[in-house]
Amino acid sequence: MTDSPSSTGANGGKGADNDTPTCRNAQDLPTESEQLEKLAQGMRRVARGHFDTKLDNYPREPFHSIFRDFNHMTESLLGVEALRESFVSNVAHEFKTPLSYIQGYALLLQDNDLPRETRDEYVGYINSATRHLSNMIGNLLEISNLSRPNAQLEVERFSLDEQLRHIMAMVYPQITRKGLNYEIELEEVDVEGNESLLEDAWMNLITNAVKYTQPGGTVAVTLERRSHQAIVKVRDTGCGMSDDQVKHAFDRFYQGESSHVSEGSGLGLAIVKAVAKKHNGTVNVRSKLGIGTEFTVIIPLRQAGN
Repeated sequence: MTDSPSSTGANGGKGADNDTPTCRNAQDLPTESEQLEKLAQGMRRVARGHFDTKLDNYPREPFHSIFRDFNHMTESLLGVEALRESFVSNVAHEFKTPLSYIQGYALLLQDNDLPRETRDEYVGYINSATRHLSNMIGNLLEISNLSRPNAQLEVERFSLDEQLRHIMAMVYPQITRKGLNYEIELEEVDVEGNESLLEDAWMNLITNAVKYTQPGGTVAVTLERRSHQAIVKVRDTGCGMSDDQVKHAFDRFYQGESSHVSEGSGLGLAIVKAVAKKHNGTVNVRSKLGIGTEFTVIIPLRQAGN
């Protein structure tokens, strides 16, 4: 009679976490055909979506290594499944809020006795909610495209300092309207990259800095060339982030309280990270509550294969 694979959690399964073979009498061990059947049963369970499947430890090779790797694989699949469920839940939540606004104000607009001013106000709320939905859908599609490993990055050579200067000019009205100070220190740097994607990344970082800095505070953007890399830093003297918020800052849909990752859809920094990664670069953040935040993006001047 063959043994069936355990279906307990990450800590379940007799000996599932023990990678060291144990000494047992040969006559007590299942035959190779029984072990193959156990492996086949486990694979069938995984194929049906039971990612919590574990195989008991087996002391002899090659089954010891095979069962150990099988358990590691199911642990990874279980983690991916948890991320997928969280992603679906977050998307549903983010869509539900603006849709409820649209539905609520649409019902109120059915009142023919509404004053014109009130009617225009409700229409404005509906337009705002639909823009939020449209932006979120666009961000999701952008992240999806960036996450595809086989997606080709269309690159061109352009002036990175001119791009950053242009973005600062675009957000200048917001800066002056909030009464902020700004600092720009840009070296002349040409890079190879996707101009549109990088513009999205800088725009996310700079508008975030403006949004979370109080009147009288400072937003600073610097660009320097170091060896074969371009280093962009966006710094502010805003509200800052806690250590836990910094840890999750680039997670999709993560929204911390009173920080760079609150409000909005929680996708902006995830896009920044995806854009940097697509350009073979990195992004990191340093922040302290009540002091401010600094994002650093490093990308190579030239993309591999160009």
